[in-house]
Amino acid sequence: ELSAARQSRLLQRLDSSEHRIIAATNRDFPSTYRHDLATRLNGGAIQVSALCTRKDDIPEIAHFLLERHDLARGVTLSPDAIAKLVAHAWPENVRELEAVLERALILETGPELGADAIHLEPLTTGDAVPRERLERALAVTKNRKRAAAAALGLSRSALTDHLERYGLFS
Repeated sequence: ELSAARQSRLLQRLDSSEHRIIAATNRDFPSTYRHDLATRLNGGAIQVSALCTRKDDIPEIAHFLLERHDLARGVTLSPDAIAKLVAHAWPENVRELEAVLERALILETGPELGADAIHLEPLTTGDAVPRERLERALAVTKNRKRAAAAALGLSRSALTDHLERYGLFS
């Protein structure tokens, strides 16, 4: 949220320049901003429906995200994996889809991600995470625990529990 003072400064900048702004929000935009600023920013609004209502777009978006995060490995999605992605509700939209695919790329080493590689629910401390997956996540993230935990869908403390269980870190 922008304070009233920041909204005022932003409006002054917009009025005194030829700058254009592209912004996205999941909030009720016009009611949370000054009327004059909302009018200026809302000049070309594009409404994009939630991912769960655009099931036909999920395979194409997933392939795009895979290419972006794949680091030239050439990993593809199996038909079963695509079916699993399409069947999911995606309450957090594309960000959630991206996180699921990133986690799959870190956890799986093969050339194709199958349905079993797609973990839609975050892991917890009690879930068994194989040692090889932990080691791979740490290697890919250059031993940064916070990044490895995020990639695995774990909290940092859950990652530490798993690492201690395998004697990987004290």
